[in-house]
Amino acid sequence: LLTPGAILPNLSGRDVLARVVLNGAFATPTVDYKIRATRAAFGTTGVENLYAEGQATVRSDRILVPVHARAKRVTGLNAAVGGLANNVRIDGDFAINMPNIVSDNLRIRSDNIDAAAIVVANTATGMYRGALKGRVNNYRIDGIGIIDLSTDAKLVPGPKGGFGVTGRVVATTRQLFNEGARNFLGGNAIVRSDIGYSPEGIVTFDNLRLSAPLFRITRGSGRFDPATGSVLVNADAYSNSYGPLFARVTGTATAPVVTLKAPRPGVGIGLANLDARIVGRGGNYAVNATGDTDYGPFNADVLVTPGGQLAVDVRKLLFAGITATGRVVQTAAGPFQGGLQFAGRGITGNVALADQGGHQRADVKAPAYNATVPGAADFTIGRALIDASVVMYPKAPEVVADIQLADTRYNDLVIETSRVKVNYVGGRGTAQAVMTGTSGIPFRVAVNAKLSPDNYLVAVKGRANGIDFNTVNPARITTTKAGYALL
Repeated sequence: LLTPGAILPNLSGRDVLARVVLNGAFATPTVDYKIRATRAAFGTTGVENLYAEGQATVRSDRILVPVHARAKRVTGLNAAVGGLANNVRIDGDFAINMPNIVSDNLRIRSDNIDAAAIVVANTATGMYRGALKGRVNNYRIDGIGIIDLSTDAKLVPGPKGGFGVTGRVVATTRQLFNEGARNFLGGNAIVRSDIGYSPEGIVTFDNLRLSAPLFRITRGSGRFDPATGSVLVNADAYSNSYGPLFARVTGTATAPVVTLKAPRPGVGIGLANLDARIVGRGGNYAVNATGDTDYGPFNADVLVTPGGQLAVDVRKLLFAGITATGRVVQTAAGPFQGGLQFAGRGITGNVALADQGGHQRADVKAPAYNATVPGAADFTIGRALIDASVVMYPKAPEVVADIQLADTRYNDLVIETSRVKVNYVGGRGTAQAVMTGTSGIPFRVAVNAKLSPDNYLVAVKGRANGIDFNTVNPARITTTKAGYALL
C-alpha cells in the first residue's frame, strides 16, 4: 500500500496486515477483523503503530462495527492538536447504513484526553459532525500557554434536517507563556462559553465569560460562517488597569472591522473617551482612533501592513498638540527601520529607527523654542535641545544622551539653565547633571554618577538659599527585590 490510491483514494500504508474471518449466512455474516500497520495514512494525516480489532455484525438494515483501536501517534494534524494525539485509544461502535455512519458511544483516551464522542457522517455528501464530552489536560498552545479544557457537547437535529452541535466549554489556563498577557490578566484565567455548530456549518458562541485577577469579560457572543467568512462578535469587559472596555467585530475573517470603546483607560496620560476602529482590507489594517487626554485631544491615523516585513505607516498621530508622521518597517533581523517626524507647539524633531547588529536602535533629535505643553500644569520651555541615541541590548540598553534646557517652568519650579549628559554602555557608564533655578528658593546643583550593574555611586554638590552642601563621600545606591536601597 505504499502507493496512495491502491485501495481507496489517498489511502496508503506500510507493513499493513489485515485478517478477516467471515462466519454465518452470506447475506448477514459476522465479520471478525484484526488490522495492524506500522503506518497508515489518509492524505496528509497518518497513524503510527496502529492496531484495531472487532467483530462486526451485518444485518439486513445496517452493519454494526465494534472498534477497539490503539495507536502510538497521529501525525499530520494541526500543530495545536498534534500534542494531544499520542498513545491514542478508541473504543466504541459504529452503525453503518450507507451512506450514513453513526456512533454515540466512542470513548477516546490519550496522554491528555479522556472523553466520549458522538459522530454522524454522510459519505455521499461529505458531511461530518462530532460532539465531545470530557476533558483535555495540559493542552499546550504554542505562543499562548497550557490549559485544561472540559467540554459537554451533544448532537441535535436541525430544523431543516441534518445534525448540529450544542454544548459548553470551560478552559482554565495553567501557564501563560506571554509576559504581556500575564501582566494584563494578572495571572491565570478561566473562560466559559456556550458553543454551537449548525447543520449549515455556522459556528456560534454565547454567554462568554472570562475571569482573571485583573481582567474579566462580563458578556460575549458571536458567530462565524465558514461559507461566507462573515464574522460577528460582541464583548463587554472590565480591566482593573483600564476600566470598562466594549468591543465589536463585524465584516469577514479576511476583512474584519473592529471597534473598541474605552471610557477611561488612562494609560498614564488621562486618556478618556477612546474610540478606535480597525478596518482590514487586502491584507492591510487601517487604524483610526480618537480620544481626550490631560494634554489635549488625541488622534491617530495609522496603516499597518503585516507580512514578512511588518510595516507601519503613521499618517497622523496627534498628542499634546504635537503631530507626528512617518513610516517604519521591520527588518529581516527583527528591529524596525525608518523614522517619525514631529512638530507642534514650539517643538520639532525626529526619531530615526535602525537595526544595529540585530538590536533596535533609536536616535532622537528634538530642539524646542518657546514651547508650551498643554495640561493641568504650567509647563513652558524657553529653549531645549535633545540629542540622544538608544540601543536595546538584552541585558541592558545602551544610552548616550545630551539634554539641555533653559528658561523652563513647571508650576513653581523654574529652571534657568540645565544640562544632562549620559554615557551608559554595556551596563556601565557615567551621568552628569548641572542645574540652576528656583523653587521657592534659588538653587544650584551638580550631580556626578558612576553607573554599574545593580550599583550606582552618586556625588552631589550645590548651593540652596545661600547655603552650600555636598556629599562627603559618594552615596551608594543598590538594587534590591523591593526596589532600591541607599547605603
